[in-house]
Amino acid sequence: MQSAARIAYSTGPSGVALLTLFARWGIADEIRNRLVQAPPGVPVGALVARGDAALGFQQMSELIGLEGIRLLGPLPQPIQIVTTFSAAPGVGTPHPAAVRALLDFMASGDSAEAKRRHGMAPPAQR
Repeated sequence: MQSAARIAYSTGPSGVALLTLFARWGIADEIRNRLVQAPPGVPVGALVARGDAALGFQQMSELIGLEGIRLLGPLPQPIQIVTTFSAAPGVGTPHPAAVRALLDFMASGDSAEAKRRHGMAPPAQR
């Protein structure tokens, strides 16, 4: 990171966590002027692909399949930033059983391969 000309990162909690990591490493001040925050809705990989950054950090699911980048992989386990998704049916949903069935499927092992294919880890893999 210390040799990258520009480093892109995302908005929201994952971006804040990454900046905290840089501070913990003692490089935050050194790289501050080379950081590029992706605007909301713009994938970090798009900044890397068009040459606005040499290195980018964002959730794997947001980077997989983007043209013009080389995905290096996840951060090492001790410094990984994990995003947990939660879902629940709305109180007034007209089809609570259908919503519950979908959520049960999404939480089941039957959806594990689709999660992996899209850069997400099923809970058992964390």
